[in-house]
Amino acid sequence: MDGAEKHSAGSIEKVILDAYKSLPKNQRKIADFITGSINEAAFLSVVEMGQRCGVSKATVVRFAQNIGFNGFIELKNALQGAVHQKYSILGRLPEVAESDKDTLYKVARQDVENINQTMEAIKLAEFEAIIQRITDSKTIYTYGAGISALMARILAYSLNQVAVRAQSVVSDHLSFEEQLMFMKPDDTLIVFSFPPYSKSTIEAVRLAKDRNIPVLTLTDKSGSPANKYAVNSLTIKSENLLFTNSFAAISVVINAITTEISVRNKKNTLDFINNINEMMNKGGHFEM
Repeated sequence: MDGAEKHSAGSIEKVILDAYKSLPKNQRKIADFITGSINEAAFLSVVEMGQRCGVSKATVVRFAQNIGFNGFIELKNALQGAVHQKYSILGRLPEVAESDKDTLYKVARQDVENINQTMEAIKLAEFEAIIQRITDSKTIYTYGAGISALMARILAYSLNQVAVRAQSVVSDHLSFEEQLMFMKPDDTLIVFSFPPYSKSTIEAVRLAKDRNIPVLTLTDKSGSPANKYAVNSLTIKSENLLFTNSFAAISVVINAITTEISVRNKKNTLDFINNINEMMNKGGHFEM
C-alpha cells in the first residue's frame, strides 16, 4: 500500500499535526502551509511548494518522507485525493437533485445527524472547561474568516445578552494584528474554523498564542489545524449536502454555551437584561 492509500483524506491533516513537534523549523513552514491552504498545496509542484514556503526542494521532499510518504509525489497524490473527496461538488449534487420535494427532508436529516454526532463528540469536561474559561475572562473576542465570521458575530452577540463582555474581531477598520494589541492574557479568543480552513484564521490563532492569549476553537475535528494553538476545543459536525458548511449544530452549541452561562449566573443575567430593557424602553426603541 503506497502513501496515498495509507493516509486517507480524513487522516492526512492529522498525520501532519501528529508529526509537527518533531519536524525541523523549515519543515514546520510546509506543515503550516498545507494545513492552512490544502486546496492550493495539493496542486503545486515540489519547486512551487518550496518557493511558497521559502524552503528548498530537498526540504519539501524530506518533509514528505518525515510524515510517512516515500516522496513528494505520494504526498501530492494524497493531498489531491483529500481535496477531491472533501470539497468535490459533483459527488453531492445528485443527492439534492433527485427530487425537489425531498430536498427539505434530506437537508433536515443531515442537520439532525450533525447535531447527534456533535453531541456524541463533545466531552462534557471540555464543555465545562470552556464555560469556566469564558466566565473567568475579562473580555471574550470572537473570530472567524469568511462565513465563519458570521457565526463569530452571533456568538459575541449571544454572550452580550447574558452579561458577558464580548466582541467580534472584524477587519473593517483595523487588521487582526492591530486588534490583537488590545487583547490581554486575562481575555480569551474564541475562533471558528471550518473547512476549507482559512490561512488567515490559522495565523490569527498562532499570533494570539504567541502573545499568551488563551484560544478556544469551535471546529469540525480534533485534527483541525487551528487546534495546534488552542487550550480548549469543541468538535462540531458541519456536513452539508452541498459544498458549504451547515450551521445547525454550530447554532446548537452557541445556544448551549450562552444558556449554561446564564443558568450559572442567573442573577447577573436577569439584572443585565432588566437594565437593558429599561433603558431601551425609555429610549423609545420598542414598539409597545
